[in-house]
Amino acid sequence: MTPADIDAQLASGFHDALIRELGIDFAEGRARLVIDFDAGDPDVKDEALREAQRRGTLTLTGLQSAIIEPPHPGYSFKETRGGLWVDGDFGAYPGEPAPPDDGLVRLWFFVQTWNGRMLFTAKACGPEWA
Repeated sequence: MTPADIDAQLASGFHDALIRELGIDFAEGRARLVIDFDAGDPDVKDEALREAQRRGTLTLTGLQSAIIEPPHPGYSFKETRGGLWVDGDFGAYPGEPAPPDDGLVRLWFFVQTWNGRMLFTAKACGPEWA
């Protein structure tokens, strides 16, 4: 599945997503992220419909790189409150040069929870919906 196919399934993309789990299987070259995606309608009055989320698992296969910047000084993982609030997208991180056209999937997250980035490069990616 292409990044465009995945984006088409997400009303808000990776905006205001909550990463609940992150696992990397180094032997298999795979990263697995369990994410609550923003699926609400910002134009409705009903708070439950406005704040609705859709849980999915995004699996990156053929993992080439995974960079996780450290949390800000003094951060405690007890502060996560159920996950990491992120914004993200496929492609180059904003302000960085466009990646080469090498067929690899690039996924970035800005981790609002600790003011840092996560950057992944893989051969393929695919979602599974809960």
